[in-house]
Amino acid sequence: MPVNQLIWLYFGASGRLSRGAYFWAGLLTFVLLFFPAYQFLLSTVDGAPNGFWLTISWAVSFMFLWWHVALGIKRLHDIGKPGYVAFLIPLFVALAFIVLAVMPGEEGPNRYGVQTNRPK
Repeated sequence: MPVNQLIWLYFGASGRLSRGAYFWAGLLTFVLLFFPAYQFLLSTVDGAPNGFWLTISWAVSFMFLWWHVALGIKRLHDIGKPGYVAFLIPLFVALAFIVLAVMPGEEGPNRYGVQTNRPK
């Protein structure tokens, strides 16, 4: 996948995203979220936290929120709904992830884009 498409996928807010692409991109964000947290827990020696993994964990946590909002905006566009609803997704990440991964998109072009998995 080209770098510019990855940037659009995780940081862009325009266009549409299919169920499959949303599911796999979202699953990757969960892996990226849990890996530094796991490393932080492993690196804690005698109750003293490792500052490097703690910093990485916090940074990835903040990025995780935006990634899910960006993915959610594009997925909502594919369903034909306005993207601003995606800002509620961090409050209900797990439930919203499952619902958006299962709900089918609209057939054919809609007002958010002509084709799924492409910027507008």
